[in-house]
Amino acid sequence: MKRPLLLVLCAFFGWLSYFLLKSHFAWAPSAAGGLTVGVVMAWTLEALPLAVTALLVPCLASILGITSLEQAFSAFGHPLIFLFMGGFVIARGMAISGLDKRVALRILTAPGIKGKPWPTLLALLLVSGFFSMWISNTATTAMMLPIAAGVLNAIFPDHRKAQATFLISMAYASSIGGMATPIGSTPNILAIGLIRERLPEVDLSFFNWMLISTPLSLMILGLLILRIQKHLKELPSSFQADTLAEKLKGLGKPSKAERNSFIAILLAASIWILPSLFAMFSTLFPSIEGLSRELKSRFPEAVGAILGASVLFILPNEQGRPTLKWSEAVQIDWGSLMLFGGGLSLGSLIFSSGLGDIIGNAFVAQFGSAGFLLFLFAIILLSIMLTETTSNTATASLLIPLIMGATIKAGLPTVASALGVAWACSLAFMLPVATPPNAIVYGSGKIKLKEMIRLGFYMNIGATVIITVYLFALQKLGFLS
Repeated sequence: MKRPLLLVLCAFFGWLSYFLLKSHFAWAPSAAGGLTVGVVMAWTLEALPLAVTALLVPCLASILGITSLEQAFSAFGHPLIFLFMGGFVIARGMAISGLDKRVALRILTAPGIKGKPWPTLLALLLVSGFFSMWISNTATTAMMLPIAAGVLNAIFPDHRKAQATFLISMAYASSIGGMATPIGSTPNILAIGLIRERLPEVDLSFFNWMLISTPLSLMILGLLILRIQKHLKELPSSFQADTLAEKLKGLGKPSKAERNSFIAILLAASIWILPSLFAMFSTLFPSIEGLSRELKSRFPEAVGAILGASVLFILPNEQGRPTLKWSEAVQIDWGSLMLFGGGLSLGSLIFSSGLGDIIGNAFVAQFGSAGFLLFLFAIILLSIMLTETTSNTATASLLIPLIMGATIKAGLPTVASALGVAWACSLAFMLPVATPPNAIVYGSGKIKLKEMIRLGFYMNIGATVIITVYLFALQKLGFLS
């Protein structure tokens, strides 16, 4: 379908939604509802590039009179966008210097792993998951695919199905790893931003997010490993890993650029984690409570990301030039930053216009008597299934503010619900179009669609159950209060 026709279709359904709402509600929530429907349809149908649609959100909000231009665009200056930006630049420095590839090869050729099929396969999954905590899952999968292809050809030279199963699993591991840190996936940042805006008393710092999310990532990764173990029963006792060793040897000694990239990561991670660590220990050592508060107020996550990224422009490489040139830094994914800004802007509009309260009232009327466990399972499964065909940012931008508005009105646990949606939006496993990692490994030509659907369906249901039970348990134990 041609783009102009798609835009007309989005505009029509946006107007229709406004018209239906206007007969019952005031102008602002009705206009916000129409805008939300039109924007989400444009994201779903890709009527325009996703980032362009995101930039139109504040423009249309101003034109429709829902809010002022300054307020609508303020989301694009949110500190969390600069946290994401700094993370992208640091990841770019890792890729340019080759530090990411060296770390991956070093792990795969470590004693106890080198030449041993099952430990090597596990290491590939864990490395994919770990890198996706800090760099995009797209970049992780693109980097790991050629390494994995060489390993799989050595372990399974005549077994296409085993190779396909593992390549699919590696893509899944990249998506699962992104759940563990705020910068690992855009829905994570959206959830943090909206929770901080609506529930400022909730302390959802970088460290606290990792504390909650990392165990969940490991559980879902464990489910994946258990599943593929059944498909990879006939493993050889050993394989020739000389190719990996040769690749590592070919990298030579660690360069100055690689060391500088490591310093940048270390600086950023220290600022992200240390304030929360001091806050934890201040209960045992009251004398450091003042220092803990100062660190938290003076060194928020965005400051750590920008300072870490700045190191790459200050420290020189062997040639005396900066580790990262500006021409290299500007190649980061600006579209994702714009998409995140548009998502935050749309989420704020849903709340400020009163649309969130309307949806909350409707939710209470229809589902107020349903138990929280069932509700949690339903919204997590819905989020996963929607993300199968829609950008995870688009799904999160729509569902997180709506679910938060509904749970606040219904008196249900809001933080747990928002976290469930955010995590679920990273876990669409069934289709190649669901996530970039899925598309990358599917493009290898070794995977049949039915193989991805079969394993993906199992993981979708398994992940839904694990997240539901995990969040329900955290809520009951008081960790999310």
